[in-house]
Amino acid sequence: MNLEISQKAALIQLHKFEMSIYQYRHYYFSFVFGQMTLVPNHVCYLCPICLSNYFLVTNGKIFYSSEFSLDHYPPENVGGKYTSVVCKKCNNSAGTEYEPEIEAYIKREVYNKRLPNTYIKSRIPYPSPRNPNKIFSQPIAWGFNEKGEWSIEFTNRSGKIISDVRPWHNDIVSKEFKIEIKDPDSKKTTKGLLKAAYLYCFETWGYEFAFSNAGELIRAVLKDEAEYPVAIPNLWFDNKTSLNSGVNIPKGMAFIQTPKDIISMYVNIPLSLEESDYECIVPIPIPIPNDNEFLELKRVQQYLKDNSSLQIFISSMPFSIDLRVNPRAYTTTWELLSKQNQ
Repeated sequence: MNLEISQKAALIQLHKFEMSIYQYRHYYFSFVFGQMTLVPNHVCYLCPICLSNYFLVTNGKIFYSSEFSLDHYPPENVGGKYTSVVCKKCNNSAGTEYEPEIEAYIKREVYNKRLPNTYIKSRIPYPSPRNPNKIFSQPIAWGFNEKGEWSIEFTNRSGKIISDVRPWHNDIVSKEFKIEIKDPDSKKTTKGLLKAAYLYCFETWGYEFAFSNAGELIRAVLKDEAEYPVAIPNLWFDNKTSLNSGVNIPKGMAFIQTPKDIISMYVNIPLSLEESDYECIVPIPIPIPNDNEFLELKRVQQYLKDNSSLQIFISSMPFSIDLRVNPRAYTTTWELLSKQNQ
């Protein structure tokens, strides 16, 4: 959902990230202030997705290079409750180009588990009652109703089930037909989940993460200019997942606590579908801030794959670093985790 931000929301964001962006001021000086030899006192906020659109306050006034909005991560329709301030261009692009695939992916997972109130959108091609040479395409939803029984329902163009079934609807289902099934786009699903993980990291670690190799890579993936080093999603926890007694998967920023030789950082993204009363957590591995971050990411994932029966403990991130005090939150977090688990 796009919500245009108020001046109060803009000022809160500026205050939170003032110190975080200060160490990268050389990055935006050229396109914000041009050839000015005397840069005025200011506080700037760059859209964390594109790092080009901005707003800033100087001399008591706020200036915007573009419209900004609150972006839910993950999207609201899959249970997103947290928001970050991004430019409307980035928000709208993600919302139309790839984020809808997260919902489609979850619905396919839920359908495979045969949970009640689970439907997959599709279409039935059928000839016009008046002109058999003309082919229409009727939107439908097929899956399991509230009783858990398999059914096919007619829908309107927005996907809402319609109750006023027309005679020609019955004529359609009385004949043989083919259901057109579109599989969720795995690449778009990956991009949607990575964007949510990226915004988790940005809100936690600020511009140090945005300008890091990890942040740069994720933005390149979102622009189809690179691929993430490991498959996303590669882990998926829900109420059907078998876990050891007393083990809970934390939500949000987390890390593998043991075994100690694969300590690594994750964003555990909570997802849900309200109509199916379904909830799950999808862990997204995040590169650590060192010179071999991507090789290390692959090493950890390969270790988990090769040792699938190994007992692993994932804990919530134990540190909360104030970006207004420590702009190196990303690096500091990893240093503290490494020291704590020596």
